[in-house]
Amino acid sequence: MKPLLEIDYKNIDIEDLIEIFSQSILGHTRPLFRDFSSKAFFRARKINGVKDDELEKTKSIWYPDWSEIKPEHYTYNRCSNKGENFFYASNSIEATVREMNLVDGDRLLIGIFKPNNSNVIIPSQFAGIEKIKKAETFERILSNHKYRSVKDMEFEEWIASFFEKKVSLGDECFYKTCIAFSKILLSSEDTKCLIYPSVASNSQFVNFGIKPDFVDEFLWCDQAFIYNVLVEDNLLSLIPEKYSSSEVNFDSHPKNWNLNWKENTQMIKLNGVKVYGL
Repeated sequence: MKPLLEIDYKNIDIEDLIEIFSQSILGHTRPLFRDFSSKAFFRARKINGVKDDELEKTKSIWYPDWSEIKPEHYTYNRCSNKGENFFYASNSIEATVREMNLVDGDRLLIGIFKPNNSNVIIPSQFAGIEKIKKAETFERILSNHKYRSVKDMEFEEWIASFFEKKVSLGDECFYKTCIAFSKILLSSEDTKCLIYPSVASNSQFVNFGIKPDFVDEFLWCDQAFIYNVLVEDNLLSLIPEKYSSSEVNFDSHPKNWNLNWKENTQMIKLNGVKVYGL
């Protein structure tokens, strides 16, 4: 494994990393959870400078369609290459908020996504098994997982180290390793989701990377919220501004359903604040 640690990850192409990693983990086995389901996925987006009329559809909180975005704004993400459509979410609002690198004065849009029927399952892979199985939701799923060999355990620790690495703004190129592993772990058409620890929440929660075709077919945005961010004395507060339920319209795709925004009352704005320690 030593030669792998000497790779110049900053300058290597993702395709070359995929080839190297694929060869390195030949024979490595991982658990595939075929019947995972979740009642809700939480997704967030900064909307600084975004006009209100651009937030009238659920498309505003859907995964971004990079074909509609100028290439100069493309960037690497934890599990996806530049310009690649991919859906990121978490299993809690707190994890979603912490992943956003928010500062005082930010405006934040949060959407709650739900499966379109109770039988929806998401065949999923994991990266960071030891951290994930400590999360309450996944304790039952992974508590009995046993590695087939010491080498399997070592490879999992190695893979997990990349997904647990904090990447600073401006250093997104260091996501290349995670992107390469994500493409390997999601290479089967039947595998739709990658579950990995939420680094920003110190692995108390998990993040989901979900293939867009699954999102388009099986998920819909149930509710959406707009918050104003206040950072003071090392505490981050979310001041509720507006809320909306999506307007169900079976004649159109769920990402084009209307959001009927309502202004929060002054009392709610003052008393309905969510606070997170930084």
